[in-house]
Amino acid sequence: YIQNLKSHDRYYQAIRDSQLPVLRGVLLSRDDEIRRYVITQIMCNFYLEKRDVEQRFDLDFDRAFASELEALREHEQNGFLELHDDHIQISPMGRVFIRNIAMTFDTYLKKKSDTKKTFSRTI
Repeated sequence: YIQNLKSHDRYYQAIRDSQLPVLRGVLLSRDDEIRRYVITQIMCNFYLEKRDVEQRFDLDFDRAFASELEALREHEQNGFLELHDDHIQISPMGRVFIRNIAMTFDTYLKKKSDTKKTFSRTI
């Protein structure tokens, strides 16, 4: 990911100087790319086909995301989603809580706070 220069003047000056108008960037790891894909599918489609992830990234979904699948059980009990052997389906009620559901797969949030629930900040 990259962030462009914020100032229009600096941005266009960089272009005129044949430079990339970049302020900073972050190189994604393989895990970042996998998780970005999973989170995008869940948030945009309210559905995730496990086999699709397995084929795209050459991994065993249930093994790679064992802890996340376990964490999703609470959302399933609340009626926000259905966990199937081959896919995850977000329910209509779960769409209201889609950010909370997707956050389950965000490893950076997990590192920040494994014990702190953040429902109030996402609704």
